Amino acid sequence: EVIDKKKEFQFFETPPDIVSQLIELAEIGIGHTCLEPSAGRGNIAEALSELAGNLGWW
Repeated sequence: EVIDKKKEFQFFETPPDIVSQLIELAEIGIGHTCLEPSAGRGNIAEALSELAGNLGWW
């Protein structure tokens, strides 16, 4: 049985290419505080942690 995650769980994952565009367009950089808007798979948080390194990731 195939489960449609979007329909069944309202799960809308942000694709990595969209995450990259989001960070670029938002001009997110060192010193900024950023929050992941949803739990999902953490694609946005993961990309931000790569950008920040060990500078304020909690």
